[in-house]
Amino acid sequence: MRAVGCLILCAMVSCGGFGASDGEQGTPAENAQPPSAVDGKPIPGIYVSASKGDDGGSGSPVRPLKTLRAAFALAKQQGLRVLACAETYEENVEVVDGVSAYGYFDCNADPWKQVTERRAKVKAPVSPALVAQGIKLPTRLEGFEIIAPNLDAAPAAAPELGTSVAASIGKSTGLAFGQMTFRAGNGAPGGPGSPPAANNVESGSPRGSASVAQVQMECLLVSCGRYNGAAGGTSQCATGPNGGPGGMGGDGMWATQFPCTEPTGFVVAGRPLVATATTAVGGAFGGGGTGSPGANGPNGDRGLWTLDPETGAFIPGDGATGAIGAPGQGGGGGRGSNCWSSNSTCATCFSYAPFKTATGGGGGAGGCGGTPGTGGKGGGASIGVLMMSSDIIFTDTLVYSARGGAAGKGGEGLEGLVGGLGGADTRAHPPPAGLPDRGSGAPGGNGGKGGTGGFGGHGAAGPSIAFLVHGKRPDSPTQTLHLLAGSGGEGQPAITRSTPTGPATLPEAPAGQSIPLREF
Repeated sequence: MRAVGCLILCAMVSCGGFGASDGEQGTPAENAQPPSAVDGKPIPGIYVSASKGDDGGSGSPVRPLKTLRAAFALAKQQGLRVLACAETYEENVEVVDGVSAYGYFDCNADPWKQVTERRAKVKAPVSPALVAQGIKLPTRLEGFEIIAPNLDAAPAAAPELGTSVAASIGKSTGLAFGQMTFRAGNGAPGGPGSPPAANNVESGSPRGSASVAQVQMECLLVSCGRYNGAAGGTSQCATGPNGGPGGMGGDGMWATQFPCTEPTGFVVAGRPLVATATTAVGGAFGGGGTGSPGANGPNGDRGLWTLDPETGAFIPGDGATGAIGAPGQGGGGGRGSNCWSSNSTCATCFSYAPFKTATGGGGGAGGCGGTPGTGGKGGGASIGVLMMSSDIIFTDTLVYSARGGAAGKGGEGLEGLVGGLGGADTRAHPPPAGLPDRGSGAPGGNGGKGGTGGFGGHGAAGPSIAFLVHGKRPDSPTQTLHLLAGSGGEGQPAITRSTPTGPATLPEAPAGQSIPLREF
C-alpha cells in the first residue's frame, strides 16, 4: 500500500512575459514563462519529435530535432525554449542552465498546438532519469513525465547501480517545475551471501598415537623404569585458533623392586589428570575423555542502509560476514598399564619373573572451526526526487517512488572439521587367567568437532522514498506537490539450522521502509 504525503509550502517565482518575436531570441526569464500561440503563428522555440525528427534538422516545426539532448544544446545556442511533441523519448535528460522546455505539444497539428491532456514521456535507460546541477538562471520544465528504469531484474553489479532515481537535483536555485510527473523505478534486489569456497584447512597430526605393547622382559634385580605414554594429536588450522591438543597417554611401567616402587614421573592415568579448556580429561581406568565440540561462530550483523552526507547517494546495507567457529576440544589420553607377571600382580613381581606392560593411547586433536558465511547484499532504493542544497519550485507535480530492492539472504557458514581420532588400544598381551588386564593400554579419546561457522548477516531491504532532500525543503506555492511512496523491499525471514552444539539461528531482516519525505 502506498504512503502518501503532500507538501504545503509557500514561495513565489518572478514573472515576466515572453517578449521575443518569431525566430528571435528570448531571455532565460522570458523563456521560463509557459508559451502560448498568438494568431496561429508558431511559438518561437526549438522543436523536437522522437517520431518525426532528425538531429540534423533545423529545429523548426517542419524540421524538428529527434532527441531532447540535441534540442537542449541548440536551444542554449540560439537563446530559445524547447517545445517537445507529446511522445516517448528513450533517453536521459540533463537540464541546461537557462533552457526551459515544454512537453505538451501535438506535432500532428499545423502549427503544433498545446494539448493539456498529454505529456512527453522520458523513459530513461539508466538512473537517474533527469539530472539538474548548478541551475542558476531562470529555467522551467513543464508538461513532462520522467520515468526511471526498473532495476529489479537481477542484483546490481555495483552498489551504486542498484538504486532507481527519477530526478537528481543539486546546487540549483533558478529551476521550476510545473505539470510534471516523476516516477522512480524498482530498486535492485540484494544478492545472497554465500558459504566460503573452501572450509578451514587443517595440518599437523590430529590423530593420537596408538597404545604400544612393550615386549616381554625378564625382571632384573633391583631395577625399575617406565615407558612414556603415547603422544596426543596436534592440529594447525589455516584460519582461527588451532584445535585443542590431544592428551598424552598414561605411562607403562616395568619394575623388579620389591615392593614395586613407581619410577620417577610415572603416571598410569591418561593425561591431563584434570580437564582443561582445550583438552578433555585423561582416562583414570580406561579410555580418555572425548573432546567437546567447539562453539559456533557468531553471526554477522544484518545490514543498515545509509546516505552519503556529501552527495545524498544511497548506500545499500550489506550484511557482515560471520565469524569462524571455535576449535574442538582435544581428547584425553588413555590409561597405561603397570607391570603384571605370569605369577601374580605387580605387587609380587620379583627377580627373574617375566612381565608385560603397555602405554596408553594419545588423545585426538580437536577439529578446526568451520569458516563463516558472507553477508547478504542490501537492496537498492527507489527514490522519486533527490534534491541537494537547492531552492526549487514545484507546481502541479506528482512524485512517485516504486518498490525498494529486496534484502539479500545471509550465507551459511560451513560445519567445523571432525576432530582427530584417539590412539587405538592394544591387546597384544592378554593377561593370564584370573589376572586383571594390566598389560593393555587404553585408547585415547577422540577430539571434538570444530564449531560451525557463523551465518553472514542478512542485507537490508531497500526503502522507497518519494522525496529525499538535504537543505531547503521544496516549495509548492499552489499546494500541489504530491509525494507518493511505494513499498519497501522484501525482508528476509529468520533461518535456523542444526549444529553439534544445538540449533543456530540467524535473526530476520525486516521489510524496507516506505517514506514520502526524508530529510538528512
